[in-house]
Amino acid sequence: MLVASCVIRERHTLARPLALWPLQRIGAVSYGIYLYHLLVRHGVVKAMKVQGASSEVVVFVATALGTWFVAELSYCLFEARFLALKTRWT
Repeated sequence: MLVASCVIRERHTLARPLALWPLQRIGAVSYGIYLYHLLVRHGVVKAMKVQGASSEVVVFVATALGTWFVAELSYCLFEARFLALKTRWT
C-alpha cells in the first residue's frame, strides 16, 4: 500500500527523502546490487576470516559498500551501454 500510494501521488510524505541522490542512485543500480550482493558478501566473509575479524556489523557494512561499488562499476562499464541501445528500438 505504501509503494502504491507513493507511485499514485507525487506529493507525499516520502517525496523529499526519496529525492535524495543516494537513494535515486541506488535505484538506478539496483539490478546490479541484486546480482552481485552474494558474490561480494562471499568475498567479504573470506577476507574477514583471513584477517581474523568476524563482526556481523563490519561484514554488513563492507558488503553493502562493496556491493554498491561493484554495481556502479557494472552500470558504468556494461549496463549503460545496453541502456543507450534501448532508445534505438523504441
